[in-house]
Amino acid sequence: MTVNDNVLKLADLQIPLKIRKGRARRISLRFLEEFLLVETTNGQLSPQDHLFIQQNEKWIKGNYFRHLSGWQEKNRFLQFADTYTEIFGVPTPVTIIPGTSYHYHYRNAELQITAPSAALSKKKEMIGAVTRKISETYLTKRVNYWSEITQLTFNQLRIKNHQSKWGSCSSLQNINLNWHLILLTKEQIDYVIIHELMHLKEMNHSPRFWAWVEKYCPDYRRIRKSIRDRQWIIGIYS
Repeated sequence: MTVNDNVLKLADLQIPLKIRKGRARRISLRFLEEFLLVETTNGQLSPQDHLFIQQNEKWIKGNYFRHLSGWQEKNRFLQFADTYTEIFGVPTPVTIIPGTSYHYHYRNAELQITAPSAALSKKKEMIGAVTRKISETYLTKRVNYWSEITQLTFNQLRIKNHQSKWGSCSSLQNINLNWHLILLTKEQIDYVIIHELMHLKEMNHSPRFWAWVEKYCPDYRRIRKSIRDRQWIIGIYS
């Protein structure tokens, strides 16, 4: 492993590198766009930092191509974000029609939006807002469905614009879901909902927790893995 001219060389793999000063008192690694971002205490790499990177070589190799693929998918999505969206993991063309008021119609993987002419200059924002409304309706319906199936009662459902996670369950028994879930497939959405509901039984990720998840989502391992490849969707309309 070598670092030359902001490039990390791992055998025959060369990964663009960005090094900057971080807030934490220790080194951290994460992928940003096509780069591996390395944050250190002073914005430079010490011998200890080189050792840390070397010790995490397996993680870097294992995640680089997944991240790069997601970054490329994100760019393709944004390139056409004013003409289409994704609903239930299906590319959905969007037609926008001038009108006197806002309303929308979603059917057969097609979305039609009617909006005042003054709003037509912000197509991406409009499509995002409508997609969120579709999401709020669907997620509310599915959470209530799985709550009945599992016989688990939650306090409140909150559908949020999370920037880094799909959902959470608080100690107050509130279920929080990211509205961008609507861009995933229906089985992926159900997995996330089941995952958060099971935290009402186990506020951890212990073997007992995963056993509960498996009871209602037997194929959760495959679905969980598939969601990792779609991580780039989180916050796409933010």
